[in-house]
Amino acid sequence: MKEVLIRILAIFAAAIDRRLPVLMTALVPFCTYAGSGLFGIDHELPLDQNGIWARQYQTGLENGVIALEVAGSLWFGNDNELGHTFWQTIDSSAISGIGATVLKYAFSRPRPYQGNNPNA
Repeated sequence: MKEVLIRILAIFAAAIDRRLPVLMTALVPFCTYAGSGLFGIDHELPLDQNGIWARQYQTGLENGVIALEVAGSLWFGNDNELGHTFWQTIDSSAISGIGATVLKYAFSRPRPYQGNNPNA
């Protein structure tokens, strides 16, 4: 009985395996142009300054993380394991912030406020 069930499942899996690529190929043209761009992800959203998306909460979180890094590193010092981790966090935050700024200017991707064309 067990062998029969295994054989039935193998036949079912083989049937799905043969038909799945055909089904996916048929659905790709409809899925990729949903919305106004490729895969429906390149479209302009209206400005939302409410709830967790408010700019004050974003900057508050950013400043809070920086304050926690500085306070933790000064409180624990470099001799403590957690303090050493805080100092490494400050290093990585500074390097990534500088790197992001340099790359932003180097590749000069248009910012949302520089135009109304998301496909540019």
